[in-house]
Amino acid sequence: MEVRQLEHLVAAIDTGTLRGAAEACHISQPGLSMSLKRLEDFLGVSLLERGPRGVQPTPFGDALYRHAKIVVAHLRHAVGEVEALRGDGAGELRIGVGASFMNRALPRVVARLFEERPAFTVHVIEGVAEDQVPAVIEGEIDLALVRFPSTPPDAALVYETLHRRELCAWVRKGHPLARRRKALQLDDLFGYRWVSPDDAPQEIAGPIYRALGRAGITGVRPSVMTNSVPFLKQLVLESDCVALLPEGAVANEVQDKRLVGLPLPGLDLRDEVGAVYRRELGSLPVLGEIIAALREELPRIGLRSGEAPPL
Repeated sequence: MEVRQLEHLVAAIDTGTLRGAAEACHISQPGLSMSLKRLEDFLGVSLLERGPRGVQPTPFGDALYRHAKIVVAHLRHAVGEVEALRGDGAGELRIGVGASFMNRALPRVVARLFEERPAFTVHVIEGVAEDQVPAVIEGEIDLALVRFPSTPPDAALVYETLHRRELCAWVRKGHPLARRRKALQLDDLFGYRWVSPDDAPQEIAGPIYRALGRAGITGVRPSVMTNSVPFLKQLVLESDCVALLPEGAVANEVQDKRLVGLPLPGLDLRDEVGAVYRRELGSLPVLGEIIAALREELPRIGLRSGEAPPL
């Protein structure tokens, strides 16, 4: 069994076609097919089901795929570490990122990284914890910068708190509620249309509904739900809608004094956001550099940093 055969298997399953896998691996399609055939002969099982619409993994292929992705990811990091020691600043990192880091924190950190490592490559994938953390486990991404999920920590992962986040209500500057924010009652917020992301119920909507239930408020639902945070913010800026969003998602608008935060009387909607990565990747110098730079950068954009030890 050769590493390149595992790379070919991963590419075939990821793309769903042998042609796509061949293009991704920069090899001819007959060459890729031969590589996969040799891997199947070595293991004595069929790894892929080939059909007119592409390929699908067999149970054997699916089992090998899960391990192969991690092997391929580790090899990529090993090569990157050697390149870093060589001193040319090369390497590669795949980062999954949530709303709290998407504004200015991560772009500034990546810009600083390129000053020290001009040949480095960064892949940034936006998403939420429920998608990103499993992707870290499976080796699809190397570092997730997200809200920590409510499920128990996985022993294979390291969780480093970077920011203690609070879910807040936001309105435009000049909104009627903004003028009386110090005397607000919880019912006042829901006298207006409110809007919320719908791409991750456990991320935003779930905590809101549970907190409202504890406060005795039932039957409220958002007037607008969208998976686009930019659309949501623009809607609030141009109307009297109230948005329920993490403070990190509106850092730019708050600093520009276009959005105003409102208190949520009686609701505790705080959680922790930070870095999640596989334990064995903790020795990667670039990983430590990015996390340290984020700790410095978050307070500069008005977000409270967290110094909790890794779980």
